Amino acid sequence: MQSVLDEAGQVRKFDRAFRLRGLLWCTSTNEAMNDHLAQFVKGAHLLTAGAVILVTIAAVPAAIMLNKLPVGPTAISIVGAVDVSSGGLKGLQAELTSIQSDLESLKKGKGSQDEVLALKNRVAAIELRLKKSQKPSPRKQ
Repeated sequence: MQSVLDEAGQVRKFDRAFRLRGLLWCTSTNEAMNDHLAQFVKGAHLLTAGAVILVTIAAVPAAIMLNKLPVGPTAISIVGAVDVSSGGLKGLQAELTSIQSDLESLKKGKGSQDEVLALKNRVAAIELRLKKSQKPSPRKQ
């Protein structure tokens, strides 16, 4: 029972050195195959990392270009009461209150012709400001 088959299929006597050389050959073959597969995996990792870096670099100009695209029109509808209180309107309201008090004094007969003329000029200035505020501003494109 101390026999083995060699590469040619011949029965030969068991030799410890021959067996160890066979095990060494199997080990080196397996090691070479594992190294070869590891080289492919390493290459795949490098190519994947390179692709991720290139996609990241390419995303910066794409984001800039997409940011510069014009925004589409937005439809707005107002439902219910709207309370507008801006600084300009508050100023107009204060002037109208002042004019109202001047009119009350004119009704009582305490005003002169110059005050009536000044009051007319103030009303004309307010009308002009209101017309300017109601004009739609030109759209920027």
